[in-house]
Amino acid sequence: MEYPIVQAPAALLRELVNACRDFLERRGGFVECGGLLIGSFDGLRCSVESLILDDQAISTPISIVFSPEVFERAQRTTSAERKGHDNYERGILGTWHGHPPSHGHYSSTDEATLFQEQMRIRTDDPALALSPRVHIIIPNYGLDIDNLRVFTMQVRPQYRIERLVDFPPLHLESAEEIRHSIEGGSNLGLLVSRNQEGPPLRLERYHPKQFLKHEDGEISIVGLWKYFPYSEVVHEFEKVFLENYYQKTRMEKFLYVRVLQSFSERYPSIGWYDCSRSASESSSITSFVELDMEVAEG
Repeated sequence: MEYPIVQAPAALLRELVNACRDFLERRGGFVECGGLLIGSFDGLRCSVESLILDDQAISTPISIVFSPEVFERAQRTTSAERKGHDNYERGILGTWHGHPPSHGHYSSTDEATLFQEQMRIRTDDPALALSPRVHIIIPNYGLDIDNLRVFTMQVRPQYRIERLVDFPPLHLESAEEIRHSIEGGSNLGLLVSRNQEGPPLRLERYHPKQFLKHEDGEISIVGLWKYFPYSEVVHEFEKVFLENYYQKTRMEKFLYVRVLQSFSERYPSIGWYDCSRSASESSSITSFVELDMEVAEG
């Protein structure tokens, strides 16, 4: 699956319309209202469980700037109850906000100020990204819920991932190291070639210092490993980590270890892959695509 499925309860969306109506009354006119989406991600599905309204946002009829307080409130909300109804980690899934009537598409201002996940492509610590971001836009300043639209980020370069069938036995020790790293709380790391006797690979932290050592020839990075705490994961979310790695190494071909949660086995499932990148001459690495939303009645 390329993109996540987005789900939300119908009752929650109706509550949102009422909250927007109250917000507009308090503000004394039609301005953009908005806030954050709270929920969980299971590798394939973003389940919206609550929506936080930013009462202190800076709002005009054509723009909105979120306040720091809304992110603090979201942090408190998710810290109080870490698990969602599906037992996956709860967190900020993205944003929602109202637009003027008949304007359901995101604006260039939205892309520049609200769609902050673009920073994941070059951040030093992409491991902090625990789910794709999704963004809901509701026309008529949050009142036209029947015509809402949902968007998510697309990483424009393509990645071809081919499983290594002839699995080298010496990599088994590296697999055990990865399991130990996951047990220690890590979900992302580097694969470094050994220039000596023993196992061909060792693990290093996914850290700027290691990439500098690679540039200086002190170590030879050959790939990365990434743990997803799900049995499956959508490809576009996976590409965030692959592209981040490319931006740091400029390696168009590399070794990739995908680690998935196995619910039938004691240990995570580890797959070894050859990964190759291809891209057009477009200067833009990311864009945003529209998704369907599944609205659950009841």
